[in-house]
Amino acid sequence: IETLYFDGQEPRSVYRPGEDSRQIKGAEIVGIYNNDSEYCEGFAIVDKKNNEGNAFAGIISCMSIDGKTVMADALNTSRQNIVLINEKNAFWLFPVKNNLGNEAVRSASMYAFNKAGAGGEDGIPVFTKICNTEKNHGRITVRTVSIMSARKAFRGTDFFVKYPNLETIVKYSCTTQRYLKSRGAVGEPCTIEMYFISSVPMGSTDDGIRAALDQITHSVTTRWGEEGHMHAVHDNVLRQDEIRMSDGAFMPGRLVLNKIIYNILTFCRHEMTIQEKLKTPIPYQKIINRFAGDPVLTMKWFCAFWIEGLKLKDPPKTYRTFKLEIDF
Repeated sequence: IETLYFDGQEPRSVYRPGEDSRQIKGAEIVGIYNNDSEYCEGFAIVDKKNNEGNAFAGIISCMSIDGKTVMADALNTSRQNIVLINEKNAFWLFPVKNNLGNEAVRSASMYAFNKAGAGGEDGIPVFTKICNTEKNHGRITVRTVSIMSARKAFRGTDFFVKYPNLETIVKYSCTTQRYLKSRGAVGEPCTIEMYFISSVPMGSTDDGIRAALDQITHSVTTRWGEEGHMHAVHDNVLRQDEIRMSDGAFMPGRLVLNKIIYNILTFCRHEMTIQEKLKTPIPYQKIINRFAGDPVLTMKWFCAFWIEGLKLKDPPKTYRTFKLEIDF
């Protein structure tokens, strides 16, 4: 199942005229990104960071997200957004922190996992999957995702009213420890934990539990990968943080233009990678360098992007090959 991730970007160098503080930005662009295809599938402009919630609802209302999993920051973990996603026949996976009225469900999630780990009397099973293990720079890092049935862990609570269709609670753990080649892991480990709630159902069979664990692990891991990828392209390739502007009419147009350019470059990256039979995708900066030295090549790919888009209701979900047959 594809995962959509909602995220906001506030360019560092934009500012609001008449304000003494440069910390008060002139605009923020929020978008929904497909973690699997890497495309931006929707976006909106807001004037303040705390208006992301309204933008989230506005974008989701206009999209077809049937059967997909939707993620966002803890800032958007609200009943309003959950109800909207349920109505759109999609799944949701939201982090819970000690803010916005989500303190109780976070504490209950932490208690449930701690009790299960200590062999609690309730006997609620926990299912865990190792996301990945990294050994570098003298450290070993192990990331895991654990899931538990919310219906069993939270029975007798009003969480199912506040979070309709709540099915699963999730714990993401990242444990780092010093690592020596001759001795292995040494010293005290350092663990960071995050908790999520989700409507992805676990089911009662082994296959259902495995499918839920695989889906949630995929969503959580690709979310951070895509967030870092998207920010890196906008900040380092498109230089969005270096755009110094304050004009209220110019800012939204410039930020939206960056999203369009991002999608065009992503399309070119996918297709060039296949055509050149490369094992790893071409860097975005390399594509821009190619286009900078060949305007005709740039126009060919630009037209190919729009022509391909006319054939599809949604952006491409996987890499696909095609031939450029545009004659100049």
